[in-house]
Amino acid sequence: KHPSKFHGKNRGMSYWAAANPVPGQPCQKMVFIGTVDGLLHGVDADTGKRCEGFGDHGIVNINQWNTINPKFPFELNQSVAVYKDTLVVGWAGVDWTWEDSPPGSVFGIDARTGAKKWDFQIIPETMRNRIGTANVWASMSVDEKNGLVYLPVSSPENNYYGGDRLEDIPY
Repeated sequence: KHPSKFHGKNRGMSYWAAANPVPGQPCQKMVFIGTVDGLLHGVDADTGKRCEGFGDHGIVNINQWNTINPKFPFELNQSVAVYKDTLVVGWAGVDWTWEDSPPGSVFGIDARTGAKKWDFQIIPETMRNRIGTANVWASMSVDEKNGLVYLPVSSPENNYYGGDRLEDIPY
C-alpha cells in the first residue's frame, strides 16, 4: 500500500511500551523506524507485524506536515525520541541545495495512533517563509525525570548568505 523503499540509511530505531499494557492486545510494545522518504513505521515488538492502528496501517507520513517551502521531502534517518506516550520526531533533508527550504519543525506524535499532538517551530513565524532548516537531524536526548527533550538544532540554511537574517532566532 505504501511506496516506501528502505535505502539502508538510518541511525537507529526507537522502542516504546504501554505504561498499562492490555493483555492479549497487539502493539503494547512497539518499535519505530523512519525512512529517507519521510515515513515512520510502527511495528509490534513481539510479532514484527505492522501496528494497524498506528497512522495508515502502521505508517505515518511525516511529509504531510511539510507545508512551508516544501522543496524536498523530510528524511527520517535518525531515531525518534520517546517520552511517555509521545514520539518526538525531527527530520533531515537536502537543505544544502536551495536557498529557501522547509523551516525546522519538531513534531510530537501519539505513540499508539501516530496522530500529531503538537509541533515546535524553531524559526520564528515572521521568518519561516524566507529562512529554512534549523532542523533537528541528529539524535535527541530525553530527561525523563525533568520532562525535557534536548534538541540538537542545526544552523539555518548554513550554505547561503545570511545577511538578510536581521532578527534573532532564539533557539
